[in-house]
Amino acid sequence: MNKDTENSEIEIEQQEEKAEDETQLEAVVEPALTQEEESFKDKYLRTRADLENIQRRMRSERNQLRTNTIISFTKELLPFIDNLDRALDAAENSESELVKGLKMNVTLLEKILSDNNINRINNEGGFDANLHEAVTSIEDVDKPNNSIAAVLETGYILGDRVIRYSKVQVTTGGPEIEGQGE
Repeated sequence: MNKDTENSEIEIEQQEEKAEDETQLEAVVEPALTQEEESFKDKYLRTRADLENIQRRMRSERNQLRTNTIISFTKELLPFIDNLDRALDAAENSESELVKGLKMNVTLLEKILSDNNINRINNEGGFDANLHEAVTSIEDVDKPNNSIAAVLETGYILGDRVIRYSKVQVTTGGPEIEGQGE
């Protein structure tokens, strides 16, 4: 064998050994990388889910804070609205400019409240413990039992949350309303 052939064979053997070593190294490194990649992927997905949960909770808390602030402000404003209503009731038959201005202000205030989803409780129909507070009763045999005889203080709602219950006078002694008292 000549020296060139011998060197070529040695080089081929070395390359084969090197290829085997690389294959063995890849066999060891690749699962380790895959396991490490999986670990990073898992941590990433968990962190992302945590972030989404935090964002969702923050949105919910921000909305709740906004609602509570509106309710608190409205509760402070209600006595003022009640006084305006009493003033209008007292000047019921008057058509003075002052009364007209008062009516315009009440209308404007009701529009502002309505634009913010705050509305007066509808007191038509029967007593509803979810919306009304019965503070007194009156006997009236002509009206159904537990119907509203008079509204003493108007209630307000924000969406489906009661800000203030309507204080009402209910009737007693009349016929039972169908489905009531069961």
